Amino acid sequence: MDIRTKIHIAFHEIEEKEICTLYIEPSQHPVFVNEDNRTIFFLRTGNVTSPLTTSEVVKYLQNRKFGF
Repeated sequence: MDIRTKIHIAFHEIEEKEICTLYIEPSQHPVFVNEDNRTIFFLRTGNVTSPLTTSEVVKYLQNRKFGF
């Protein structure tokens, strides 16, 4: 899946400073990050992003209605 189509970037000027805003659409499928030969799953809750352990990922995905 190409997640780049779900990422939208906009630039705004506020008080003479350039601000970048990212809007990322929800995905119908889980998205994993590959980093340093590891696959990582991050969960965004409010304004916090946390990596999950393997068992936490399994529990999270079991409670979601992903279509796979």
